[in-house]
Amino acid sequence: MGFDYLNDLFGRFRKRKSKYTNVENEAIALLKLTIEGSLSYNEIDERFIELHKKYNELIDNGDEYVVDEDTPLWLNQFLAFRFRRWHQWHLLRRMHQEHPEKFSASESEKQYQEILSMRYDRAFLEKCNLCLEELKEAGKV
Repeated sequence: MGFDYLNDLFGRFRKRKSKYTNVENEAIALLKLTIEGSLSYNEIDERFIELHKKYNELIDNGDEYVVDEDTPLWLNQFLAFRFRRWHQWHLLRRMHQEHPEKFSASESEKQYQEILSMRYDRAFLEKCNLCLEELKEAGKV
């Protein structure tokens, strides 16, 4: 058995439906809504967290996670790296909005402003766009 599918992150050569098809389609729809600006940051966060739970349920095989030729590796990579980083930023932003007193020390506020200048929202949208472009090329969108 070859492992060529490990290089096929976006499923260009996966032409059949699998147990991941519904969650992959849900992720694609969510990416589109995110890029369109149809969702609030809280909605993006909540919906991707819920999607991540569904994905984990599918990939979990008891004691281990199983990655096979049907696994949408793009989604695995997106959730583990791109969304996770944005999610952490979003939690910090919410804390800053809901509990500004926690940032009353000048150093805390300075650090927050430095993180704000990193433009995590913009970077996240760029990654969403990139995923959709790759998925279009793969015939998934």
